[in-house]
Amino acid sequence: MSHFTVLVIGDDVEEQLAPYHEFECTGVDDQYVRSIDVTDDYRNQYMTQTATRWQGADGQLYKESQEGRQPVQVPVKELYSFRDFCEQYCGFAIVRDSAELDITGKHKFDWCRVNDKGEIVSVVKRTNPNAKWDWYTVGGRWDGYFKLKESVVSEANEEGDIADHKANIESQAMELLTKTLEGADITLISNQNEKQPKTSNCCLKRNIDIDGMCHETAEKAREYWRQCTEVIRGETWMSWEEVKRQPDFHNKIDHYHDFYWSQPPLVRLEEANLLPICNPRPDQLLGTTEEEYIDDVVNGAFAPYAFVKDSVWAAKGEMGHWGFSVDNMSRREWNKKFRKMFDALPGDTLLTLVDCHT
Repeated sequence: MSHFTVLVIGDDVEEQLAPYHEFECTGVDDQYVRSIDVTDDYRNQYMTQTATRWQGADGQLYKESQEGRQPVQVPVKELYSFRDFCEQYCGFAIVRDSAELDITGKHKFDWCRVNDKGEIVSVVKRTNPNAKWDWYTVGGRWDGYFKLKESVVSEANEEGDIADHKANIESQAMELLTKTLEGADITLISNQNEKQPKTSNCCLKRNIDIDGMCHETAEKAREYWRQCTEVIRGETWMSWEEVKRQPDFHNKIDHYHDFYWSQPPLVRLEEANLLPICNPRPDQLLGTTEEEYIDDVVNGAFAPYAFVKDSVWAAKGEMGHWGFSVDNMSRREWNKKFRKMFDALPGDTLLTLVDCHT
């Protein structure tokens, strides 16, 4: 379960995100759903998996735990036939011929086909192989993502009732994205506090106060750098990627996680509450000067985890559960790639920040 930011570039947010929905969660049976033969995968599971049973004093195995019984791991292939494994253990519905297939009902997500002898000949799962999200909302946890230029806020307020768009954003977002207010750009005001800058989740690029966002980010980065350097005291540490490459920790995430966070500078940063919630690993501080660090952070001032342009998904990695990402590039590389793309966009490009969940 993870939340992450996705910037949708252009109109038709729903249409651009549709190719990446997780069918098993959305249930939307569309052109992006495929029937995938997973027979070999399940045969491999059948041959290699174990199941917990409880062994009594008499040596018999039981499914239920009782006093005096000891837990043991038993190969699945010793407990089930392959058909029973698929049908009872994995929950697949059995199909004998194509006439029985009901992909709008009990076979919507998967099934097993058997031959005349009742033997499994194929295991099929229906899925979207390009799935990235199971649900999303505009703004969400990052409500008010873009800071707007004051001139835009003033103009929008003169149009009247624009504040109502924020209250209706969930129900009207898709309609608003393809319309313009009479005499004004689409700008959904998120923050109506007069003492705070006005912000938006959906606006034209030219309406974003890019300089203001970068300046605010630079000031926060400078202060953070100075607080961290006081705590780090000139010491260094092994980065997360370096730790992962250590032979002793190969494929043992608990081990390299514990080692990484036991390093003295990181312990002190955690004790000083200087580890950001969204990106707790402070490796961005390693091997850089203050100005290099600030430049790097500013480049990512509003860089999302992923963006979608012309229905093509681009991201720094693959988002997994609990906020863990399998990255294909460093944060610095991603920030530069995103900024290059963003800077080349015309001013009248519609931008919508989406909070995606997986």
